[in-house]
Amino acid sequence: MIDCGITGTASGNIAKLPEVTSHFYALNSGWAPQLRIVNAKWFAQQPSEVQEWLTLASAYFEQEMAWPTQIHNHKMGLACTACEESCETEGGFTVYDSTVTYPTEAELETVQASVQSHVLPNVAANCGDACVADWNDTVGQLVGITMSQ
Repeated sequence: MIDCGITGTASGNIAKLPEVTSHFYALNSGWAPQLRIVNAKWFAQQPSEVQEWLTLASAYFEQEMAWPTQIHNHKMGLACTACEESCETEGGFTVYDSTVTYPTEAELETVQASVQSHVLPNVAANCGDACVADWNDTVGQLVGITMSQ
């Protein structure tokens, strides 16, 4: 018996959570980070062709593999959990006939306000002025939320 669980749409389906509950609330609260890290000293010592190849390969991986895979798995997690026709069981997904409820606009606005008033001030306090400026110039513009200290 479970009272509540927080997980990804794909991982929840693959972990067979629909076998122990019948209702799912599809509030996407984040994505797993995708990053590739290289030692700057090592990278600077590589020939320019290697640096260029690594940079292009990383961008290719992100745009052509990582994001499409995450989006596909998210959609399949929901579709298979809700027994929708678009469900593809490849990759470990199982078809269930659960009720999936999506957040309303008002609920999404509440989440955004909570992130703005509670989460981001804590992040800003820990990451400093340069981090806040970078976030506001990138992610903040993308999602329409400004971070401040």
